[in-house]
Amino acid sequence: MPKEKKTQVSRLKSFILEFGDNVFSADGRVLFCKICEIKVEYERRSSVIQHIQTVKHVKMIKRREMFNTRTQQMITQTNTTKKSEGVSLADSIEIIDNVSVAMKRLTGTTGKNICRKMENVLKKNVSLAMLNKIKNILNGELIDMKDLPEDLDINDLTYFKYAPITSVNVERSFSAYKTLLTNNRRSFKVENIKKHLIIQCNASKYIIRFIILFFGSFFI
Repeated sequence: MPKEKKTQVSRLKSFILEFGDNVFSADGRVLFCKICEIKVEYERRSSVIQHIQTVKHVKMIKRREMFNTRTQQMITQTNTTKKSEGVSLADSIEIIDNVSVAMKRLTGTTGKNICRKMENVLKKNVSLAMLNKIKNILNGELIDMKDLPEDLDINDLTYFKYAPITSVNVERSFSAYKTLLTNNRRSFKVENIKKHLIIQCNASKYIIRFIILFFGSFFI
């Protein structure tokens, strides 16, 4: 029996399944290469194979893999730095600036959309702009207190030297506070609440010290 001729839609789907939806996309009539951002002839399978073997396509694939590797390294390094304690406000803002510069180097439609999205988010973040100005004042680059809250004076700005630029630690503290506000508590003195909060905020430090002190003697 003669082979049934594939329909246009099924042919397009077969190429996407074979080479991956990260390489090709289709709208029912056109086969589009996401890597090269061009339309591809698909009437013959050999035409599709010929396209993915072109110098331009192979070069773009390598460039994308290199970009993904660098981006992953940048994100890992950024997350590691942000998680470390004692990071100054200047260093935290420098991380954002470095990421912004790296995002502007992105190519292709997806890369440009990511860059545009990040720029819009940072532009709308009024608090980040305020922290950036405080950082410049602390570094001696500015002396103007304009656009800062009226209840802040020059002496208060010194407390922002190690200010976090994210609310992650604050959000984590909510979970710690829930242990204080459970329904089964009947009494809790104010001085004990203070001690309890200090333990919660520094739990990781105390646990590490306890492990070293308690188990260290077994290895001496």
